[in-house]
Amino acid sequence: MAGHRKKRAAYAGDVADAVQTLQSIGRSRFDQTALRRYALIHDGHIRAYGLPMVEKLTALRCSKRGHRGDLLDFLGARDGEHALAAPSIPWLRIFETQVCSGLRDFLLFQPQDDGVRALLGALAPDFAWPTAIDEAIIDVEVRCVSTSKARQKRPRIDMLISVTGGGRKYGAIIEVKISNAKVINPLPTYMEFARAHFGPVAKGVIPANVIFVVLVPLASDRLRRRLRHPRSRHWRIVEWPAFMRRIEQRLCHDTAEFRTFRKVIRDTIDV
Repeated sequence: MAGHRKKRAAYAGDVADAVQTLQSIGRSRFDQTALRRYALIHDGHIRAYGLPMVEKLTALRCSKRGHRGDLLDFLGARDGEHALAAPSIPWLRIFETQVCSGLRDFLLFQPQDDGVRALLGALAPDFAWPTAIDEAIIDVEVRCVSTSKARQKRPRIDMLISVTGGGRKYGAIIEVKISNAKVINPLPTYMEFARAHFGPVAKGVIPANVIFVVLVPLASDRLRRRLRHPRSRHWRIVEWPAFMRRIEQRLCHDTAEFRTFRKVIRDTIDV
């Protein structure tokens, strides 16, 4: 954690410092004028989203010139369009349920299930999702099994994705956090719900066609330790910057409204 903080601190500074850091870490000759213009356009977002991943840009060097185009390609731009360049709404901050509902509505609107494919691929690019999707449903704030009557509460799944393809049901259960607060949700209860919803499977058996994701701004050591517990080790951590980058890379169709919403998400997430 301390090492990560030191790394983040190294990326602090004004636009000129950001450009110099990018050039030194990238170990390549960037077009300084184009890079500075890019940094100015994105109003500081280059430090939050570009620089932490810049070491991976070396894979894009090859025959490319190595400046603005490399960053845009790496961050998932299409024909120069990217959510980071969308207008900011500085007075708007949305809650976790609004983040989930907005993603659901925009992605389900995409033709030919392209939005659902982008979402699933961003959550788990290594998972064997169906090649053809017959039906896709994204639910938000799904009620699980009741807890004790004394507490009078029902745990809720932030996002539940159900996909049918090739006669088989696939799914994703996602716990969403937009701040770096402690994750105290009853994760084992969500697994019991998944066994009933995507099963049936025997007690203690994790459905092989379902992924469990905790989507957080930054993976903490506390969360990593919790997910090493036998009852929670099937959960995977996905960080928002990587998730948003993969969404951008996988979207086949886009609109100005959706780009603005993704910019609002980026401004809202506590990175």
